[in-house]
Amino acid sequence: MSRVTVSVSKTVEIDEEVDLDVDDIVEGLEPADKAILLMRLGGTTANGLGCGDGDAARRHNIIERAYTAALNMPELPREIRDLFWLVHDRAL
Repeated sequence: MSRVTVSVSKTVEIDEEVDLDVDDIVEGLEPADKAILLMRLGGTTANGLGCGDGDAARRHNIIERAYTAALNMPELPREIRDLFWLVHDRAL
């Protein structure tokens, strides 16, 4: 007698309402994470950089200048190469 195995899966969607205290969430963030969150929400950071309307070209220009400068460095630390990959999805 042979054995037959059958797998069945079912996806169930559930709507759930959750009350979150944003202050509690933000309180646990590192300063760099707070800056990223603020920029993604269209605000500005302490150094005046923002990513709201009209700031996308400026942000892109800053990234491009840093990328070009990094490419021209004779000995770029591995950590910087990894950072460009992780943050900007660009290999050096």
